[in-house]
Amino acid sequence: MENTGRKILYVGDDKNLVANLDENYILRHETNPSTAIDRIKRKAYYDIALIDLSIPIWNGEDIIQVISERSPRTIIFTISDSYSIVAERKGVRKNFSMPIRKDLFIKNIEDSLKTTSS
Repeated sequence: MENTGRKILYVGDDKNLVANLDENYILRHETNPSTAIDRIKRKAYYDIALIDLSIPIWNGEDIIQVISERSPRTIIFTISDSYSIVAERKGVRKNFSMPIRKDLFIKNIEDSLKTTSS
């Protein structure tokens, strides 16, 4: 599959999770949530945002809130073993629990992008 030009923002610390995604998508990996929030506030647009809620030093729901307000067309996925109902109300499409099966993860990305482009 060639690069689709679709943009994915991943906010988390697991580099292996998004390894090889940059072959098919334009990938922005942020380990600092403040940097991710600043990018969104400066009107950076991403087709998909993947937010790891399981990292204890930040509140991923803050990032979800900013994306929902500033970039409502962005499809939001989360990673968390204790999924928040608040996140769901803010427009999260799907939550993944660890360990994530990469094939299902990619399928969800591709299916979500298909439904938004039709």
